[in-house]
Amino acid sequence: MRRWKLIIGITLIFMVGALAGALGTGLYFRQKMEQLEKFRRGGSKKIDLLVKQFTRDLDLTKEQQAEVRKIIEKSESEIEDIRQKYLPKIKSIIDQSFAQMRAKLTPEQQKKLDMLHERLERSKPPNPP
Repeated sequence: MRRWKLIIGITLIFMVGALAGALGTGLYFRQKMEQLEKFRRGGSKKIDLLVKQFTRDLDLTKEQQAEVRKIIEKSESEIEDIRQKYLPKIKSIIDQSFAQMRAKLTPEQQKKLDMLHERLERSKPPNPP
């Protein structure tokens, strides 16, 4: 009887450890994905992070940091202009693709595709100003 209690106890400890590890890993990756998404969206925090990274990696002086910041800000502005110019065209292509797929599906599949399309639309972050 003691042997079974020991085996069950060790098994439970292992299972709790595995569950805790899986939960911790999930939370870690969720946090990292949120950080990546914030970085991808841009803005002053992104620029601050880039300048900090360049400063650390290249040992920039204060004057160099200011110049690098100006260059990054200009680049980000130009990239955002391109994004705003082409985003409507990209959205149109995606919408057309969904419409073409929808035409090939059964009514039940169409409903599921519509829900998927709606969910994808909602999950897109708002465009930065």
